[in-house]
Amino acid sequence: MWDRFRSLVFMSLVATAAKASFFPPNSLHLEQTYGSSSITEARFKEIIDEVVLVYRPIVESHGATLKVNYLWSDTTVNASAEQDGTTWIVNMYGGLARRPEITDDGFSAVVCHELGHHLGGFFYYGDNDWASSEGQADYFATHSCLREVWKNSDSINSGYKTRLSALGVAGCDRAWQGQADRNLCYRIAASGESLAKLLAALGRGKVPRIETPDRTEVTQSSASHPQAQCRLDTYFSGSICPVNFDPMIIPGRYSTKGQNSVATEKETIGSYCHSALGFLEGNRPRCWFKPNVNFLLITKANNKAMEASGNGNGIIEPGESISVVPTFKNETVDKTVSSMKATLKSTNPALILKTDSIMLPGMDPGASSTATQGFAAKIAEGTTCGSTIDYQISVESPEGNTSISDSLFVGKIEALEGGLMTSGEAIPDANPTGISSTISLDSDMLVSTAKVKLDVTHNYSADISIDLVSPSGKTTRLYNRRPGRDIRLEVTLPVEGSIKGDWKLVVVDNAKRDQGILNSWGIEFEHYKCEM
Repeated sequence: MWDRFRSLVFMSLVATAAKASFFPPNSLHLEQTYGSSSITEARFKEIIDEVVLVYRPIVESHGATLKVNYLWSDTTVNASAEQDGTTWIVNMYGGLARRPEITDDGFSAVVCHELGHHLGGFFYYGDNDWASSEGQADYFATHSCLREVWKNSDSINSGYKTRLSALGVAGCDRAWQGQADRNLCYRIAASGESLAKLLAALGRGKVPRIETPDRTEVTQSSASHPQAQCRLDTYFSGSICPVNFDPMIIPGRYSTKGQNSVATEKETIGSYCHSALGFLEGNRPRCWFKPNVNFLLITKANNKAMEASGNGNGIIEPGESISVVPTFKNETVDKTVSSMKATLKSTNPALILKTDSIMLPGMDPGASSTATQGFAAKIAEGTTCGSTIDYQISVESPEGNTSISDSLFVGKIEALEGGLMTSGEAIPDANPTGISSTISLDSDMLVSTAKVKLDVTHNYSADISIDLVSPSGKTTRLYNRRPGRDIRLEVTLPVEGSIKGDWKLVVVDNAKRDQGILNSWGIEFEHYKCEM
C-alpha cells in the first residue's frame, strides 16, 4: 500500500466594498469632548499592535493578509472592517480613542470586534457574506479574541476583580475554576462594562449594567447592531463561556448548506456555548440570537448494522434479514436524559422494516447508551450490490427530541492491486508531449472504482498537468496546474468495463524554467462483492 497524502487548498475570497462597523452611523464626532481620554496617539497604536501581533499569523493561516489602518487624525467615533480579495482590513479611528468614556481595555475590545467580523463565524450577515454579524463580532471579542491577547498577563488581570460588578464576579467564578482563568474573565467582563458607557452615550440612554439584562427575545437572529444593554449582555456571555474557540477555524464560513442555515448552526455548535448543549450561561443572548437547534443533547456514537439471518458470512447482502443497533451519546454539560424512544425511517424501498421503534435506557452527561434490541429489517431481493441505503432515526425523550441520519452499505469492497511503477524519470521542461508511464494488466475483471496515486517532485506545480488514459482510450485529467510545489495525489475514479489492457499516465510541464521528476505512480481497483 502507498502512503496517503493531503493537500492544502486555500479558498479565494470575493472582493467587496462593504464595511461592518462597531457603531451605527453617528454624530458623536461633533461633540467637543476630545482630549479627556487617557489614550494618546502612541497608546492608540500600542493597543492596536498588541491585538494585531496575535492575530496577523491567524489571518495568514486562512490564506489572507491583515491590513490595519491607523486613522488617528480622523474624528470619526467608530471602527470598521472590510475585505478586498484576500486583504482583510480593520480601520481604527482616533475619534473613538479620544472619547472620554473609552478605556484602554475597551478600545482593545473594539479592535477584537472588528477582527470578529472576519473570524467570528456563525451567525453571518448573510448566507454568502464574509462578515460575521454585529452580535457575533461582539461575542467573538470577549469569548475568543481578548482571551487570546491577555491569556499570559495574569499579573495585570489579577487586579480587575475590584473593578467588576459583584454579579460579574459571581458569573466569572461560576464559569471558571482556576484563579488565572477567573482573573482573565474579570478583566474581559470589565472591558465590556467600560464599553457600555460609550454605548449609552451613543443612545442617549441609561448606562447598561450586568444586573439588568435585556429580556427581549427576537423571533429570528439579527445581523444588525443590538441595543446597548443587549451588547453588554453579549460581552458578558462571551467572557463566561468556557467552550474553547479554535482560532484556526472560522465556524460555518463557506458552508455549502448556507452560512446562516440550521444545518450550519448544527455543525458549528461546538465552537460556542449553546443552550442545545445544556449551557445555562454563556450563550449568545436571545435579544439578538435566536437558536434554531433546540435539542442536540443526543448524538450518534455508533450505529451498527449487522447480518441477522442469511448465508452467515457477516456481510449485509440482498435478501438477508439484518439488525440495526444504535448507540447514542449524551453531549450535554449537565443534563441527564431519562429515557429514549428511537424510531427508524427510510425512503429507500430496499430497506424493509419489521421493527421500526425501540426503547433505550437514559444517559448521564457524557455517557453513552446502546439498545438492548435493535431495529429488525430486511434487504430487498435484487438490491444492487455496493449500494448505500440512507435512513433516519428520530429520538424522543422527556428532555427533548432530535433526529440522526446514517446509512448502511450492501455487500463488501474488495481491493484488487493493479500495479506500481517507480519511474524516477525527468519531466521535460515546457514540452507539450511530456512523459508517459504505462501499467499493463491482464485481468478482465469488472470493477467499480480505480484509485490512482502518484508522487511528483517539482518546484512550481502550477506548471504541471497530469492525465490518465484507460485501455478504452478515455482520458481523465487528474491534476491541472494548481499552485504549490511537489505533487502527492490520490484520486478515486469510476471505472466502466474491464480493467484489462494498458493504463497510461501522461505528465506534462507546460511552462519554462522549473523541471520536475515523476518519482512513482500506481493504480489499484475496487469492486463490490455479494454472496447470494
